[in-house]
Amino acid sequence: MHTLFTADIVDPLIVRIENYNRLLKLIDLKSLEDGSCTLPHKVMANFLDVTHTDIVKWIDKLIDFGIIEQVGSHKAYRRKSSEAENPSLNCLIDLLILFKESPNLSFSQQAEALDISIQELEYLFGMLIQIIE
Repeated sequence: MHTLFTADIVDPLIVRIENYNRLLKLIDLKSLEDGSCTLPHKVMANFLDVTHTDIVKWIDKLIDFGIIEQVGSHKAYRRKSSEAENPSLNCLIDLLILFKESPNLSFSQQAEALDISIQELEYLFGMLIQIIE
């Protein structure tokens, strides 16, 4: 059986998700009292040592995932829920590692190994498809 999720596919996806987490941490660290982060994209890019284009793409993905939202007309962003309430990015990393370590697990075995429901696993697969695009 040929495995779709080999290390050369999984590792760059994990790096991408870790970058989303880095951006979320920056947003959390630089948030004002109301929870919004007003750092310009260029400043975010400088903090994370990436391009302005990377920041724009990452913010768009985080908004698509429902993890952050744009606040007001100025490019301010705020988490929609805390990391504890929305651990989906970290679960997605766990799923990708599981793909590498146990590529032949069934869907239900993957859910069991991650200690999540089938519905949560379906949600993770949906996020994964969006990340791959």
